[in-house]
Amino acid sequence: MEGKERIIIVDIDETLFKSRLICRFFRKVAQILFKLSLNLQKPNEELINKLRHYDKVVILTARGVNYWNLTERQLQKHHVHYDEIIMCNYSKLIYTWKKSIVERICPDAWVDDIKSFGVEGYV
Repeated sequence: MEGKERIIIVDIDETLFKSRLICRFFRKVAQILFKLSLNLQKPNEELINKLRHYDKVVILTARGVNYWNLTERQLQKHHVHYDEIIMCNYSKLIYTWKKSIVERICPDAWVDDIKSFGVEGYV
């Protein structure tokens, strides 16, 4: 083993530093602020009306999948016609990005809380 470089790849949040309670608090505050912002958004009536002239309407949004229900309610409230909503799965994006970096550097050296939650359960 002499001369072989020992590598470890470590995450910061919830791995090197534990902050679960404060993170939950700020996530909750962010959710409340996001919900409030939805009520302040004004519908673009002209575009909403134009959507009715298309055979298929796909809504592509950077909103996280954890806001699925809020988004559907907002669209229904303003009578937005659509066939499909595609929302961002940030957990999957982050996991895929991190995994690609780790595989390039050293696949067996990854220490990260995202692995323990699995991609689906980590938000």
